[in-house]
Amino acid sequence: MIDQAGIDLTQAEILIVDDTPANLDLLYNILTNEGYQVAAAPSGTVALNIAPQVQPDLILLDVMMPDIDGFTTCQKLKANQATKDIPVIFITAKNETTDVVQGFNVGAIDYISKPIKKEEVCARIKTHITNQLLAKQRVEMLMMLHDYESRNRCIINEVSDPIITIFQNGVIESVNPAALHLFRYTINELIGHLLTEILFPESTGLINQFLANQESQSSLQLEVVGIRHDKSTIPLDLSIKRLSVTQSLYVCLMHDLSMQKNIIQELQRVSNLDRLTNIANRRRFDVVYQREWLQARQDQSPISLIMIDIDYFKRYNDSQGHQMGDTCLQEVARAIEQSVTHPCDLAARYGGEEFIVILANTDATGAKSVANHIYHNIQRLAISHPDSPCSKQVTLSMGVTSTTPTKQLIPDQLIKAADQALYAAKQAGRNNIQFQPLTTKD
Repeated sequence: MIDQAGIDLTQAEILIVDDTPANLDLLYNILTNEGYQVAAAPSGTVALNIAPQVQPDLILLDVMMPDIDGFTTCQKLKANQATKDIPVIFITAKNETTDVVQGFNVGAIDYISKPIKKEEVCARIKTHITNQLLAKQRVEMLMMLHDYESRNRCIINEVSDPIITIFQNGVIESVNPAALHLFRYTINELIGHLLTEILFPESTGLINQFLANQESQSSLQLEVVGIRHDKSTIPLDLSIKRLSVTQSLYVCLMHDLSMQKNIIQELQRVSNLDRLTNIANRRRFDVVYQREWLQARQDQSPISLIMIDIDYFKRYNDSQGHQMGDTCLQEVARAIEQSVTHPCDLAARYGGEEFIVILANTDATGAKSVANHIYHNIQRLAISHPDSPCSKQVTLSMGVTSTTPTKQLIPDQLIKAADQALYAAKQAGRNNIQFQPLTTKD
């Protein structure tokens, strides 16, 4: 089976790891019919034992297995020098965002949802197998470059990856068409100029050091930021290796990381959002709060918290239904977030019908003002709540606290003070704001 890039996919061997015989049989039949070479393992333990010997081009890994799950298996594969570079695709019925993010965090490159669909399996595997075989081809090409100057020119010009050759002083000697397209220069605008002129300065020191002392290492690989002719920037994976033993010539192989960076940024963004309300989640709150607490302690500036609870929300859910309850949470979250305008501040869902607001560089007076702003914004929503004992519309109870951090205080104390203030607001009949300061004595 030859793909559009001219890669013979029948060279590829795929290892299937699944404890369910029916799944193994289904995937085995699909893949062998497509022309792949297939091996199978009934558990994560078996896969860890045979993968170093088989050296498959791709591993299809079930998430839910009885001995060790797929996430743990993947982590161990990536920790093993012999298997760390084998791409892993998870096959799972768990397709929540957190599960997908966890899969990427332990080293997977993709996931396939159950129930298994032949067309999806074939399309995804073909893409990744092609990329893997192309990557192997690139490595083989780089190895062939050594001592073959006459062949190098032809290969470099045909390779689809951007390649630049440089002298030991860093001056560009040749540029292939892919590199010209990437950087948007003409060949005359690059030949004779320093490679470091089209890279951000942060990486130039390491490059110059490598070129000046070739005996210390045979190659250099690092992430850099390229500068195009139009001054736009592009993230790159840069590999520099000596090309010739007869002259001081080096080949610079570049790979565009833009898509990969965008995917990572999007996954990070999604992992920091509450799925229902689309504001920051508890995880994001914890990270930002620790950062702002340390900054406030260093600057000796105030920091405040507002802990918020929707009054009688269980009664609202019981009388209006859970779908209306979800809509209510979304509207309240939006109103809270719109009330917090400073770039360093954060509104987050704390759990259930509770929200929390971080107010950096804000004293008690400022925090009370923000709480009142939130209170009035919720009133303006006028969400009907006939079953509330304290009002005929949705209301909030809020606990406000503030302090200037010292070495004697820890971050949890301020959260506790906000929680106590919220409790006081509920004890006072709800639909009100209570303040409780935090001092060193607390």
